[in-house]
Amino acid sequence: FAPEYCDKQYAKLKDLERGLAGDYGKRLHTAMLTFTASGAPDGDPLPPVDHLDELDSSWDAVRRALDHALDGRRWERLAILEPHPGDGVNNGYLHIHLAVFVDGPVTRSTFAPVIEAHLRNCDLAQRDAHDVRDDSTISVRHAGADRADGDSDDDALDELAIYLAEYLGTYGDDPLEQPEFQQAANAVLWATGKQRWRPSNGAQEYMKTEPREPDSEWDVIGIDDG
Repeated sequence: FAPEYCDKQYAKLKDLERGLAGDYGKRLHTAMLTFTASGAPDGDPLPPVDHLDELDSSWDAVRRALDHALDGRRWERLAILEPHPGDGVNNGYLHIHLAVFVDGPVTRSTFAPVIEAHLRNCDLAQRDAHDVRDDSTISVRHAGADRADGDSDDDALDELAIYLAEYLGTYGDDPLEQPEFQQAANAVLWATGKQRWRPSNGAQEYMKTEPREPDSEWDVIGIDDG
């Protein structure tokens, strides 16, 4: 939860962005899927650990559905747990954002079965909060669009990186100076040992830190001290 750790995670996120942009090129499409669970299904707030366990109960089914939906495609994923802000009954309870990076076109219908897998396997998931026609549930962008084409999605990958970085929770700030809802969510993650950051194996490979050679057309030939 320390700012230094979140700085490193943000750097890894940028490595992932660069690696995917380089390998997938103009075919890169991104999708953001959001999975929630009610924190007070009967009107009374649930214990937050119980809520997180139930939210997470669909994770294996979600991963299988995603594997099936993108079978035969080249793709990677990164999930981040984020708390609801302090503006309602669910404040401080966690939900899941799942970023998916795909080599080639995808649509909302591609990911509808993944949302269905969550609804079937999480008892606290509410159908009216998972409308697949809504950007808040499934958002798809052509991140590899050519800037010269004037496409409105040409900055989508960078926007997604910024979007995900916001969900690192304590990014750039002392965790003990965060709002109460953020500190509550951090306490739940700490108590349960749940990972806020969940990359696929391939995404982890992109995020491995390696020394980079300076990108310059200049070389040092020698020194003339006369």
